[in-house]
Amino acid sequence: MISRKIYGPPGTGKTTKLIKYAKTFYKLGTPLDRIGYFAFTTKAANEAINRMLDAYPRLRRKDLKHFRTLHSLAFNRLGMKKSEVMQDEHYEDIGRELGIEVTVYSNGQETTGFVDSNSEYFNLINAARIKEISLEAEYNTGMYSYELEKNLLYILRSELDNYKESFKLYDFTDMIEKFNVAKMCPKYDIVFIDEAQDLSPVQWKMVDIIRENSTYVILAGDDDQAIYGWAGADVKKFQDEPSKKDIILPQSFRVPGRVQQMANKILDRIPNERRIKKIWQARKDEGFIDYITSIEDAPLDKGDWLILARTNDRLDKIKPILRDMGIYFQIKGRKSYKASLFKSIVNYTRWADKG
Repeated sequence: MISRKIYGPPGTGKTTKLIKYAKTFYKLGTPLDRIGYFAFTTKAANEAINRMLDAYPRLRRKDLKHFRTLHSLAFNRLGMKKSEVMQDEHYEDIGRELGIEVTVYSNGQETTGFVDSNSEYFNLINAARIKEISLEAEYNTGMYSYELEKNLLYILRSELDNYKESFKLYDFTDMIEKFNVAKMCPKYDIVFIDEAQDLSPVQWKMVDIIRENSTYVILAGDDDQAIYGWAGADVKKFQDEPSKKDIILPQSFRVPGRVQQMANKILDRIPNERRIKKIWQARKDEGFIDYITSIEDAPLDKGDWLILARTNDRLDKIKPILRDMGIYFQIKGRKSYKASLFKSIVNYTRWADKG
C-alpha cells in the first residue's frame, strides 16, 4: 500500500513538501541512490533537482541521478543512447513518405512522453498505445475530426513500426513498455511519484514495478489539475489508489481569492464521484479577472502573458494576429522570429539601454 498520498491544490507547496520528506530521509542517512523522485514532466523533475542542490550546495547534479522522469528512468536502465531515440525529423520523414504534412514539437526533448504534433494521426496512434487500447477504440472516442481517414491511420501505424525497426529507433512509449517487460528496476528505500494524476495506464504499470522494489512510496498530485486525460492519463487510478494516510495541503501561496472562486464554480460542476473534494485557502489578496472579446483588446505589450486555448487550431489562428501586432511569442518551445533576428533585437536593446 502507498505510504502517503498528497493532494496539492495549485500553489500549496506540493514540491516543497516532497523535498522536505526527501531531505529528512537524506539526513537520516539514506543514500541518494536509494531515494527516487519521479515526475511526469521534465520541468517538475528539474525543479526537484534544483531544490535539492539549493539545500545541499556540495551536491552535484550527477549525484541526483534518480531524480528524473519515468521515461528517463526507463531510458537509463535499458542502457539506451540518444541516437536510438525517435526525433522530430523522423516523424516528419514518415509523414512526407505518405503525403502527410506533420510538425512535431518536442525539439528532440522528452517533456511528457506524449507525441505532441499537429497531426491527429500520430497523436491518435500514440494515445492508443499509452492507453493500451486499439486504434479502433481510440478512433471511436470522438476526440478526433471526421476528416481522419481510418485506412490511412492503419497504414501510418505500419509505416511507423517499420521505420523504427529499420533504423533501430525507439519512442518514449517503447521505453516504458520495454522497462515493464524487463523489470530492470533499482531498489529504493523511498520513492516519490509527482504529478501522479497525469500518469497513463502504461506508466502506472511502471509505477507498480517501482513500488514492488521500494520500502516507502509517496504519491503526489491533484485530480483537479489533471489536464492530460485527452492523451491517456488515468486520473481515476490516482484517485482510487489506497494509502495509509491522505494529506490535503491547505494553503495556496499562488492563487488569489477571485481566481479560486471562478475555478470552484467550474469544479463544482464535476460530479462528486469523479473528483476528490478538497478544502484549501486562497492567498489573501483578491486578484482580478477581466473579460475581453478579442485578443487585440488585451494589453499584450505590457509584461509577460500566457495565452491558453482549448485546441491547437485556435492557437494557430492567434499567431498571425500577434505577428501583425509586433508581439514576440513562443509556442511549443519555438520562437516566433528566427533565432538570429531575436539575438539581434536583444543586442540592440542592450546597446540602446546603455546609450
